[in-house]
Amino acid sequence: MTRGISFRTGALLTLFAALAGAQTLGPITRVGGFFQQEERGEVPAGQRLRISAAGEVDVEGSQQQTVNYVAVRKVKASSEQEAQRLLDAARLVASRQGDSVTMRIDQPNCWNCGFHSELKVTVPYATREAIISTTAGAIHVANIEGRINVDSSAGAIRAENIGGGVRADTAGGPITLGAIGGPVRCDTAGGPIKVGSVRGEAVLSTSGGGIEVGIVQGSLRAETSGGSIRAQRVEGQVFAGTSGGGITIGEALGRVVAETAGGSIEIAKAPQGVTAETAGGPIRLTHVAGAIRAAAVSGNIEAVLLHGQPLSDSFLETNAGTIVVFIPASLQVAVEATVDFGRSLNRIQSDFADIQVVRGGDGFGSSEVRAVGALNGGGPVLRIRNASGRIQIRRLEE
Repeated sequence: MTRGISFRTGALLTLFAALAGAQTLGPITRVGGFFQQEERGEVPAGQRLRISAAGEVDVEGSQQQTVNYVAVRKVKASSEQEAQRLLDAARLVASRQGDSVTMRIDQPNCWNCGFHSELKVTVPYATREAIISTTAGAIHVANIEGRINVDSSAGAIRAENIGGGVRADTAGGPITLGAIGGPVRCDTAGGPIKVGSVRGEAVLSTSGGGIEVGIVQGSLRAETSGGSIRAQRVEGQVFAGTSGGGITIGEALGRVVAETAGGSIEIAKAPQGVTAETAGGPIRLTHVAGAIRAAAVSGNIEAVLLHGQPLSDSFLETNAGTIVVFIPASLQVAVEATVDFGRSLNRIQSDFADIQVVRGGDGFGSSEVRAVGALNGGGPVLRIRNASGRIQIRRLEE
């Protein structure tokens, strides 16, 4: 009976050792003003990876079937003995629990010791999920088949070639994503966001910095408190809002809403409708259809309506500058244009004989100039208002 218990106890110890993996601890060396120590190890791979660290983290997928790591821990101390004590309190703990590999580097209990760690991990490409959190430092993840969730209290975040979705949060630093095979949600308290391609929706938010997006195979929501927003192609709806900067959208297959407190708005193609509002800057819309609303406090507006696509009731407005609208020759639309303080009839110019320019108002001294006309029998109403500038209605030959 005693021999059976001993046999089972030995087997369990062997199993626990295997799950914990092999680990090699290097000597303590002096580098600049720090004492540092390196440790290497290997853990049996699981389907999930969880890392909690106090420094930089770099995770990369490969064809291997184990999890390998190299950790460098650094600390300031008055002697090697003190450094040894602090580093021993901040050892890397790595193990496999169920289908998860867990790694943890705790910060030692010290004041002003400048502790910092650098952790590089290699995992199987087939890893289904990686959850990474660090209290100080950058995070980089690449070549993971599954989804990732990364969080840094202070540092940049980079990820590329991720097969699943990405959730990325940092309290301070840029976020840069390459090819992502699922939905994306990014939030930084200070720094730019750059995204290559997303297979799904993208929600991007920064308190200070620009947002640049390549291709989104879903809807896009991009918000920044200070910076420009650029998106190349979005296959769903778009909301882009900035407190200070320009907005540029290449092509959007869904409706676009673009709002800026100070900057230009440019949309190259949006067949499902546009709402564009700026407190300071021009608006340029090309190949647009559906319901269009463009409003500028002061700035030029140019809108090129898309041939072969129906227009819904639309409104263009600015207080100063020139509004130019290009209307396809065969489009059925009713035009109502007004310059509030126009004085002369040439404040509104039209290429269409069916649009008549007249002086508005009922009393003497009125400076309003109006133009009204139904093109091709009329249709949805296109209202154009300029407080004190000019309006040009141009024929777009098809």
